Amino acid sequence: MAAVCYAAGLMTDPTVQRAPAALALVALLTGCGAAPSPCDEGWRGPYPSGRFLAAAATGADAAQAADAARAAVAAQVASRIDATVEVVTAEVDGVGSGAVRQVVRTRARFDRAELIRVQPVAACETAPHRAVAVLSRAEAAEALAPAWRSAHQRLQGALDRAAAVPDGDGAAFTVAWRAAQGAYADAEAAAVPLAVVAGEVEGQRADREAFAKLQQRGAAVRAAHPVSMDLSGLAPALQGPMGQALGRGLVTLGLQARPGATCEVGLALAPTASVVCDRSPLGPRCALVMGGALARCGGGAVATLDLRAAKLAAVHPRSRDAAEARLLQKLSQADLSAALAEALGSVLPVQAP
Repeated sequence: MAAVCYAAGLMTDPTVQRAPAALALVALLTGCGAAPSPCDEGWRGPYPSGRFLAAAATGADAAQAADAARAAVAAQVASRIDATVEVVTAEVDGVGSGAVRQVVRTRARFDRAELIRVQPVAACETAPHRAVAVLSRAEAAEALAPAWRSAHQRLQGALDRAAAVPDGDGAAFTVAWRAAQGAYADAEAAAVPLAVVAGEVEGQRADREAFAKLQQRGAAVRAAHPVSMDLSGLAPALQGPMGQALGRGLVTLGLQARPGATCEVGLALAPTASVVCDRSPLGPRCALVMGGALARCGGGAVATLDLRAAKLAAVHPRSRDAAEARLLQKLSQADLSAALAEALGSVLPVQAP
C-alpha cells in the first residue's frame, strides 16, 4: 500500500484545519509525521500554493506512486469543497433553504480529475518510487468557469422574472420564486468548486444579495396571506388535535394560522377528517383519513387538501377506544407541514423543511 504524504499547504490550509481529527487520521494511516522527510525537500518550489494544489506520494512502483499522488490532490480539492459548502449553506436562509442546501451539498463537486497531472520528480534513497501530482488553479478555473457562467445567467433570468411579477399576484410570484430557488441552488453548486481553485467568484456575492431580497419578498407574500381555519366541519373530539396539527404545520411553512377566525384576507382552510377503525393482528387499529378544501377569502377554490401522506394510525392490543385515543394524541403532535406545502405550493411560496 502506498504511503501518501500531503504537501503544498495541505496541513496549513485553513479550510482543512476545520477538521483536525481527519488530519490526525491521515497522518496515522499514512505514517506522515510532523517533520517532513528529507526526500520531500526541493520539489515544492515550482508549485507555489497560490498557483497550484499539489501533493507528493510514494509507492511500491512508479504507477502506484502516481496514483497515490493524484488521489492526494483530489482529496485536497474534496476537503476544500466540503468546507466551502458548509460556509455557503450556512448563509442560505428563509423558507425553502433546506432544499437549496441539499442541492448544493449533492451537486458541488470537482469532476475534472484529468486536470490533475503527475510531474517529474527526482528519486531519493529512502523513496525510490516517488511522484508529485499538481492541479493548476488557472487551468481548473478555465475549465470550470463555463458551467458557472451558464448557471449564473439562468439565475439572473429567474430573478428578473420574479422581480417583474406584481406584488398582488401571489400565484405568479410563487411560480417565479420556485424557479429562482432551483436556479440559485444550481448556481451555488457550480460556484463552489470554482471558488476552491480560483478564490472569490465574480458575481456570486451579488447573486446572494439578490436571492436574499427574493426571500424577503417571499416572506412578505406569505405574511399577506394568513390562513383562516374553519374547524366546524370536524367532530368535536377532532377539532382540538386537528387545529393544533394544522396550525403547527402552517407556522412551520412561515404562514400565519388563524383557527376559527373569519376569513377576511388571505386563504380559508376547511379541513375534513374521519376515524376509521378495524382489527389488526396486534389488536384494534384506528386510522385518520384527512382532507379538506382551500379557497380564497373573497371566494374561489384554490386547491383540494390531501393529507393522506401523513398516514396517521394507532393500535391498542385490546380496546378500540384506547386505539382511537392514541390516534388523537398522535394527531395533536403530527407534523403536517409537508402535506400542507404540497397543497399550498401552487399559490404561495412555501416549501417543506
